[in-house]
Amino acid sequence: MAVAIDGTPADPLKPSVNARQSIRIIGSGYNRFTEVEFPRVNSDGAHGYVRVNADAVSADGTIIEVRVPDEAVTGG
Repeated sequence: MAVAIDGTPADPLKPSVNARQSIRIIGSGYNRFTEVEFPRVNSDGAHGYVRVNADAVSADGTIIEVRVPDEAVTGG
């Protein structure tokens, strides 16, 4: 589960973040070329995906930080 680095979610048991916020994702095998894919809806209403590269990667490759793009779909 990804969580916002700053702020407090309304429901701490659910993922929560807004566009332009950074999230921290915990896993393994991450590197500086790791991409994160977000669902998106563009200004014409077309659905798709947008990929962004990690902004920061831990030395052991278990944590990445990435900024949620403006066009990413957020919420439930």
